[in-house]
Amino acid sequence: MSHEYFKNLDKELLNLRRYCHPDAPNEFIVISENAIPVKNDTKKVESMVVRGRYVEIIYDPQLSGKLEVIIKRAPKNTLLTYSEVYEILQEITRKIGFDIKWKRPFPRGSC
Repeated sequence: MSHEYFKNLDKELLNLRRYCHPDAPNEFIVISENAIPVKNDTKKVESMVVRGRYVEIIYDPQLSGKLEVIIKRAPKNTLLTYSEVYEILQEITRKIGFDIKWKRPFPRGSC
Protein backbone atom coordinates (compact mmCIF):
# COMPACT_ATOMS: atom_id res chain seq x y z
CA MET A 1 0.00 0.00 0.00
CA SER A 2 1.24 3.45 -0.87
CA HIS A 3 1.50 6.58 1.22
CA GLU A 4 -1.31 8.11 -0.90
CA TYR A 5 -3.58 5.21 0.06
CA PHE A 6 -2.93 5.95 3.74
CA LYS A 7 -3.58 9.68 3.21
CA ASN A 8 -6.98 8.80 1.73
CA LEU A 9 -7.72 6.64 4.77
CA ASP A 10 -6.89 9.68 6.94
CA LYS A 11 -9.64 11.66 5.20
CA GLU A 12 -12.07 8.88 6.05
CA LEU A 13 -10.84 8.70 9.66
CA LEU A 14 -10.98 12.44 10.27
CA ASN A 15 -14.55 12.67 8.93
CA LEU A 16 -15.90 9.97 11.25
CA ARG A 17 -17.99 11.00 14.22
CA ARG A 18 -18.31 7.56 15.83
CA TYR A 19 -15.43 7.92 18.28
CA CYS A 20 -16.29 9.42 21.65
CA HIS A 21 -12.75 10.70 22.30
CA PRO A 22 -11.46 13.48 20.03
CA ASP A 23 -8.04 11.84 19.68
CA ALA A 24 -9.38 8.35 18.91
CA PRO A 25 -8.54 5.73 17.88
CA ASN A 26 -6.42 4.56 20.81
CA GLU A 27 -4.38 2.17 18.67
CA PHE A 28 -4.05 0.56 15.27
CA ILE A 29 -3.62 -3.15 14.61
CA VAL A 30 -1.81 -4.19 11.42
CA ILE A 31 -1.08 -7.71 10.21
CA SER A 32 1.43 -8.64 7.52
CA GLU A 33 0.14 -10.19 4.32
CA ASN A 34 2.89 -12.78 4.12
CA ALA A 35 4.28 -15.22 6.65
CA ILE A 36 7.65 -14.36 8.14
CA PRO A 37 10.31 -17.10 8.15
CA VAL A 38 11.22 -17.84 11.75
CA LYS A 39 13.43 -20.66 13.04
CA ASN A 40 11.78 -21.07 16.44
CA ASP A 41 8.00 -21.39 16.20
CA THR A 42 7.07 -19.87 19.57
CA LYS A 43 5.21 -16.66 20.34
CA LYS A 44 7.46 -13.59 20.58
CA VAL A 45 6.60 -10.01 21.52
CA GLU A 46 8.96 -7.10 20.94
CA SER A 47 8.06 -3.73 22.46
CA MET A 48 9.65 -0.45 21.42
CA VAL A 49 9.00 3.24 20.87
CA VAL A 50 8.92 4.30 17.23
CA ARG A 51 8.41 7.97 16.34
CA GLY A 52 7.20 8.62 19.87
CA ARG A 53 4.56 5.86 19.91
CA TYR A 54 4.54 2.57 21.81
CA VAL A 55 4.70 -0.29 19.33
CA GLU A 56 4.37 -4.03 19.92
CA ILE A 57 5.54 -6.42 17.23
CA ILE A 58 4.06 -9.86 17.78
CA TYR A 59 4.98 -13.12 16.11
CA ASP A 60 2.40 -15.76 16.98
CA PRO A 61 2.32 -19.20 15.31
CA GLN A 62 -1.49 -19.02 15.56
CA LEU A 63 -1.36 -16.27 12.91
CA SER A 64 0.25 -18.72 10.46
CA GLY A 65 3.62 -17.00 10.67
CA LYS A 66 2.34 -13.47 10.04
CA LEU A 67 3.42 -10.49 12.10
CA GLU A 68 0.94 -8.44 14.10
CA VAL A 69 1.86 -4.85 14.94
CA ILE A 70 0.00 -2.80 17.52
CA ILE A 71 0.69 0.93 17.36
CA LYS A 72 -0.60 2.82 20.39
CA ARG A 73 -1.48 6.49 20.69
CA ALA A 74 0.64 6.78 23.85
CA PRO A 75 2.96 8.24 24.97
CA LYS A 76 2.30 11.22 22.66
CA ASN A 77 -1.42 10.90 23.37
CA THR A 78 -2.28 12.95 20.29
CA LEU A 79 -4.26 11.99 17.21
CA LEU A 80 -2.81 8.86 15.61
CA THR A 81 -3.47 8.84 11.86
CA TYR A 82 -3.12 6.28 9.10
CA SER A 83 -0.29 8.36 7.60
CA GLU A 84 1.67 8.13 10.83
CA VAL A 85 0.96 4.38 10.98
CA TYR A 86 2.38 4.11 7.44
CA GLU A 87 5.58 5.91 8.49
CA ILE A 88 5.94 3.69 11.57
CA LEU A 89 5.44 0.55 9.46
CA GLN A 90 8.12 1.75 7.04
CA GLU A 91 10.54 2.20 9.93
CA ILE A 92 9.69 -1.25 11.35
CA THR A 93 10.24 -2.78 7.90
CA ARG A 94 13.68 -1.14 7.73
CA LYS A 95 14.58 -2.39 11.22
CA ILE A 96 13.51 -5.95 10.41
CA GLY A 97 15.61 -5.88 7.26
CA PHE A 98 13.30 -7.30 4.60
CA ASP A 99 10.29 -6.11 2.66
CA ILE A 100 6.97 -6.71 4.39
CA LYS A 101 3.58 -6.14 2.79
CA TRP A 102 0.95 -4.99 5.27
CA LYS A 103 -2.82 -5.39 5.29
CA ARG A 104 -5.06 -2.39 5.92
CA PRO A 105 -4.60 -1.05 9.47
CA PHE A 106 -7.55 -1.54 11.80
CA PRO A 107 -8.27 1.32 14.23
CA ARG A 108 -9.36 0.21 17.69
CA GLY A 109 -10.71 1.88 20.81
CA SER A 110 -12.20 5.24 21.44
CA CYS A 111 -13.16 5.37 25.11
